[in-house]
Amino acid sequence: EVFKRINAGTAVVTPNRRLALALKEKFDQDQIGRNRAVWYSVDVLPLTALIERIYLDALYAAQSLRLPLLLSASQEQVLWESIIQSSATGKTLLRIAQTAQLAREAWQLAHAWQITDHLGDGYPNEDGRAFLDWASAYQEITRSNSQTDRARITDLIVEHYESFDIKKTPSLICYGFDIFTPQQNAFLRKLAATGCEISVAALPAQSPQSSGTMCRMEYPSSRDEIHQAALWARSKIAGANHAVRVGIVVPALSSYRNVLMRIFATVMHPDI
Repeated sequence: EVFKRINAGTAVVTPNRRLALALKEKFDQDQIGRNRAVWYSVDVLPLTALIERIYLDALYAAQSLRLPLLLSASQEQVLWESIIQSSATGKTLLRIAQTAQLAREAWQLAHAWQITDHLGDGYPNEDGRAFLDWASAYQEITRSNSQTDRARITDLIVEHYESFDIKKTPSLICYGFDIFTPQQNAFLRKLAATGCEISVAALPAQSPQSSGTMCRMEYPSSRDEIHQAALWARSKIAGANHAVRVGIVVPALSSYRNVLMRIFATVMHPDI
């Protein structure tokens, strides 16, 4: 049913990029199975990517509304690091980059769950007070420089969506979401209020036979862990048919990308 609506021009959003890529591939396989030689590229993307696309469309549209500039993830990180390093609390810290990353994540979570107005409620501990000081400085700097970030871009679109001189999304399927944050719900309600037809589709339930087994392994270092993961992946692929799919989830992928590429290339193609 989802594929039928995709063919009719409906956009599909997923909670992450991995699921979007998997759905695209499954759609392409479905078209091949129907013996079709050509078909339109499917509009499947993560919800965050749809929000950013709307922002960019509005940014470059001919309209009187002046939008703040969206910071990249690297720019956000650098700004948080600068604020923390120049603070009294930050001068005592040894791991500024890691602290800045945690502050970014806390900032994003606070906006996703719409609790920014209540962060100072109660009696925050020393870490909480430090974060409130950093967040206040971050908000003031971005406001004075007319900047925004991915934590606030959704709120910006919800506030101004009706006035954007862009092609509005006519139909949308939310696929594979376990839960919607209050911020996401506000965004979807805004789209619905402007005429977008929104539906929610769950992932197909797995049969008990396909659930597999799970075990936990520990290794002395991350390199050993990556090497063992590569050996495991190769064992699953060896002798299997062409349709086998093996996925490996890596937290903080950007920090390990180069070593992953080297180790997996060595294990998968030892003769090269």
